[in-house]
Amino acid sequence: MPDTVITQSTPLRKIVAARTRWPNPNLDRIKAITKDGPKLVDLWDASPVQRVSDAPSTEMILDLLYPDNPWLCIGKTLKYTPSRTLEYWKREPLGQYQYIVPSPMTGPVGLSKNGKRTSRSNSNTGPRRYLILDFDQGTRDQQAAIIWYLKPYAQLCLVMFSGGKGLHAWFSVLGAPEADVKWFFQYAVSVWADSKMWTPCQLARLPDGLRQDGNGQARQPVIYLDPENVPQP
Repeated sequence: MPDTVITQSTPLRKIVAARTRWPNPNLDRIKAITKDGPKLVDLWDASPVQRVSDAPSTEMILDLLYPDNPWLCIGKTLKYTPSRTLEYWKREPLGQYQYIVPSPMTGPVGLSKNGKRTSRSNSNTGPRRYLILDFDQGTRDQQAAIIWYLKPYAQLCLVMFSGGKGLHAWFSVLGAPEADVKWFFQYAVSVWADSKMWTPCQLARLPDGLRQDGNGQARQPVIYLDPENVPQP
């Protein structure tokens, strides 16, 4: 694996380097990308790993994504998100959980902005390993086309359905310069990605976890998985 995984960032820099805030959606760009782009079923078919069962495989996926047994912050609810090692987490029914901080934690406890001890904070979130693009706008076919369009610019590891409105795309960014990662993320925000996922300790949906909200329960299935792009720390 190369140290820098944002492979074609120069064109993106020219577009977004001058921005100091997250851009608004560029509807003309979105229309051009999605007009004849691949659809959700094409993304599914293009997955290097094809699902063979509908049974939850959360533990298997986490083993693949985090081969070094790091500290991970995982939660069933937004209020209770402890940080534990992956080996410890595998004693739990992870298929019943719904949230994860995509980058490993440095330990079980950090400090909040108010100086209070907490299991989830930017202070105990380690270097970025994955950058998550969360799409809530547009149709899933449009979201799939956008993800596929962004694929040449960074290493796409995983795409999952959030169980709600749309798709989450996991890109490997381990070792990439933070400036390059930010340029890539700014461009993604201009094509409907949610800017909140830039915060290091922001919770994302757990791959193959279980969404639980006022609308009931819904599986968060993985529809695209490429083990070759998983970072090796």
